[in-house]
Order: sequence, then C-alpha cells, then structure tokens
Amino acid sequence: MLVHMSSTNITINILLEEALNEPDIGTTSRFRWHATAIGIAALWIDSAPPSTPPFEDALKEGLNVGLDLSREEREFHQVEQGLVLLFQKFSLKTAQKYPSENPQSKNFKDQEFAIS
Repeated sequence: MLVHMSSTNITINILLEEALNEPDIGTTSRFRWHATAIGIAALWIDSAPPSTPPFEDALKEGLNVGLDLSREEREFHQVEQGLVLLFQKFSLKTAQKYPSENPQSKNFKDQEFAIS
C-alpha cells in the first residue's frame, strides 16, 4: 500500500495542504494541478489509489495542462487531501548536499543554479 512510501516531512506537508486549498491551475483525468511555493503539485484524484507513485502518468498528463515536468526533481507526499506528487527544480534533498557550512562552497544563498 502506498501509505508505507509516503514522506514524513511535516513542513512540506503543511505547505502542500495550504496550497491545495487554493485554486488549481488545471485538472486532468487523474490529477488536480497546483502551483505552490515549493513546486508544482499534482494531487491524485482518481478513485483507485495507485500502488506506487504514478510519476510517469503525471508527466504525460502534465503536458495536457502545459507543464513539461520531465526535468524536475520528484517527491511524493501523503497529505490530508490525498497523494501529492511534487515536482521541483531544486529539492530540499539536493540542498542538503550543499549546506551553507560547507567550506568548499560559496554561501548557499548566493549560488546560482543553471536551469536548462
């Protein structure tokens, strides 16, 4: 069951839950799409719950609402409203690889990231 794979990051879940209460940017057959402060959120709306996070389905359906998410980093979260697939340019997991305390890197806030 998918519940065993859900993220436990409470801060992200709270941000997602708040964003899902805002108007969506589109709806496809299995997802309701939301632009959030942390990325594009795809809320699963199909009646049958998936056994694994359906990222490939989201990538295909995202194109139907003008979203090419193929290069984004992906996470999934279980929130009160249901399963959310989160697509981000730069995830918190990536940020942890480059902490600001790292003496070999510039100040994290001042770094520029190329987005292609």
